[in-house]
Amino acid sequence: MPNQKPRCARAARLTDSPLEERLANLNRLLLMRHAKSDWNQPGLNDRQRPLNERGEKAANLMGNWLVQQNLIPDVILASPANRTQQTVELLVSAIRSAASIGKANQVGQPADQSSALQSSALQPTVEIQTVDCLYLAPPHSLLETIGQANPECRTVLLVAHNPGLEELLSFIDRQYHRFPTAAIADIQVTDLDWEVALSDPRQFVRQCQMATIWRPKELPSDQRESA
Repeated sequence: MPNQKPRCARAARLTDSPLEERLANLNRLLLMRHAKSDWNQPGLNDRQRPLNERGEKAANLMGNWLVQQNLIPDVILASPANRTQQTVELLVSAIRSAASIGKANQVGQPADQSSALQSSALQPTVEIQTVDCLYLAPPHSLLETIGQANPECRTVLLVAHNPGLEELLSFIDRQYHRFPTAAIADIQVTDLDWEVALSDPRQFVRQCQMATIWRPKELPSDQRESA
């Protein structure tokens, strides 16, 4: 389990309508399966298996896609498996790169800005926590980990494994969803802090609403080609 809750700045929001008030109380839970791993090294145990080339490309693709959806996680909770750690590393690198280019374009700076100080200022801060119990975790362990996220975090990304992720998605949406490698599920959580996933997981699941699932092969072709 995480030993220290991440410190996440919660932005102040002005609400002028019931809809805006509801959106202001909305947390986003992103569930991601690690990218495609390499099975061509029989001497490695399961935890040690790295990503293959396809997995590396998919992790980069999904990082870029999250930035385009304006979904940059405050914290990433990740399994200790090598394939998961590599997925997170590539995902975060893509997020920082895409977000920096986007912000530079907004303020009229060249995308290849040479100043290290200016470049780092444009990059989002994403905290990464490795959580041992997420390795091949069943749904109840996934929920326990989510329940320990800092309540100030608005967007939490959990990166783990099947079958636990598919089972949790089935509990949330009450139907089966195919969840291939590098897929990301976008789940809206209203009017609850993360700790409810730990104290009352049934209530937490009832307050979760599946928004969409992004699968790498189903993203627009121009996105896949540019990854």
